[in-house]
Amino acid sequence: MPTCQNCYAKWAWKETLKGSFSIKNTALICPYCNAKQYPTAKTKKLSFVMSLFTLSPMVLNMVFPLGYLTIVIMLLIGVSMILISPFLTKVSNMEESII
Repeated sequence: MPTCQNCYAKWAWKETLKGSFSIKNTALICPYCNAKQYPTAKTKKLSFVMSLFTLSPMVLNMVFPLGYLTIVIMLLIGVSMILISPFLTKVSNMEESII
């Protein structure tokens, strides 16, 4: 779970998940001190890899036709990744570049 770098409060799973679904702004707001916190570069890279992993059954379907099983596998992996992502999220006070 992320820990605010301003007030050092550890965020709850639900707060982290809710804050990570913002499309407009990459900053997460600390629920305790309202400070802007940014996902670290490592967290951004990890979420990108998890996205690719979620789509991997589509590539597997090209080699081994699985039909509707592909959609079920993608949904299971996607839901699993969403449930796991708050545990893997780390934040910092400054926005870090991925490059």
